[in-house]
Amino acid sequence: MENNLLQFNDMWWDDDREALGKASDRGEYLDVMYKAVEGIEVGHFHKELYEKYLDCKGIPHFSIVRNPVTRFISASLYLRRFYESTSDTGPIQELMEDEITFNTLLENIVGMVPEARNWYRPQVDFMTDQTHIWKFEDGLGDRFVSWLSGIIGVDLKFDENIQYATDPDEHIKLELTEKLLHNLVRFYKQDLDAFYPNHEYTKLAASLQEGAEAQTQTASAA
Repeated sequence: MENNLLQFNDMWWDDDREALGKASDRGEYLDVMYKAVEGIEVGHFHKELYEKYLDCKGIPHFSIVRNPVTRFISASLYLRRFYESTSDTGPIQELMEDEITFNTLLENIVGMVPEARNWYRPQVDFMTDQTHIWKFEDGLGDRFVSWLSGIIGVDLKFDENIQYATDPDEHIKLELTEKLLHNLVRFYKQDLDAFYPNHEYTKLAASLQEGAEAQTQTASAA
């Protein structure tokens, strides 16, 4: 998404492309997002890394957050693609519905696809208390353009006729079953609490946590 936003508005991460040292073989613009530092692409740095390596202090910070459940389902095609086409795992729908293998598959994907590190990380890990936040669900129309223009001090004009890039494997996303939903709201509880406090998924996450805590207390008392 960030790549589309920058590319189609002729906005780049840094105009000093030579200094960043990774020019395209075809002489195209330098996409520094894909330069890995500490095993993580620059474009996917979480808070600790971008504050450590990037000169971002004192400049406006903004982020577009998305409901973590729908965001995960949208990105789940990459999990299916890599596990089901490049390993002997087989279909992963049922594996992702199991709480233990859900976490295992998310951890192991990095070994298969190093650039996937941070792809599924909770969004709260990328924010500071100075980050201006816009919700994807509120649209990227005129209100968003006005909001962003005010933050960065530039009168932005977005092309309403842009055709955003899509993936040919859009049809292979995981199905949001009840079991998978339970895993997702547990995994992304911090995101839900921070950005979607009144959403039904947030209430479900709280209910599951309370149930787990009650079960633990019962087991301890036995």
